[in-house]
Amino acid sequence: MEKNKYNWLTRLINKITRKEESNNQSFVYYGHLVHVQSGTVDFMDVTVCNTADGGDVLASFSFDFWTKELEINQCKHDEIRDVIENICARMLTDGASKMHFVRFIVG
Repeated sequence: MEKNKYNWLTRLINKITRKEESNNQSFVYYGHLVHVQSGTVDFMDVTVCNTADGGDVLASFSFDFWTKELEINQCKHDEIRDVIENICARMLTDGASKMHFVRFIVG
């Protein structure tokens, strides 16, 4: 994997998880349409499309900060899954217990 190939995905996850409020929004980020759904600050459900107009899904995942569970519903590539797992695991390293990877389905 190229070292900087998915840096935008790391920045995206950092952006949507650092807010102190729930998110229900869609926006374009580095040419990818992103849908974020969350009714609380402790949970997020994210869908990242391959293009700005929706196109096919690049990744779909949810993360529960309370139960420390990451559920990856769909990923276009293994490298994308690795980036999502690594950044979510890093979010929990400050005194948190081990994260649970619930499910992964290759799309």
